[in-house]
Amino acid sequence: MDRRQEIGQKGERLAINFLKTMGWTIKAHNYRIGHKEIDIIASKNNILSLFEIKTKINNENNYIISRTQQNTLRQAHLAFCDHYQLNPVKVSYSLIVITYKNKLANLHYYPSFL
Repeated sequence: MDRRQEIGQKGERLAINFLKTMGWTIKAHNYRIGHKEIDIIASKNNILSLFEIKTKINNENNYIISRTQQNTLRQAHLAFCDHYQLNPVKVSYSLIVITYKNKLANLHYYPSFL
């Protein structure tokens, strides 16, 4: 595993811990269907949320989610709901950005970014 993957996994673990403390129930982590992946799927108060996690070092400013990534998230969401026969009342797409500077993590949560 390369350093970039290690940093990404560390960020995802931080995001999961954050979401649990906020009352979210983790339904899936790194959910894959074909080449599509959702970093975290969680539910809270009848809302199913798909979380994209971006982990960066030294405040890199490339947090933008491309149109292709947005479409992939939507397609993976539909596949996840179809596979588990879910019909949630509300679905949201959220972003968590974790930046590391001097080994300290800073987490930013952007609910409903799509």
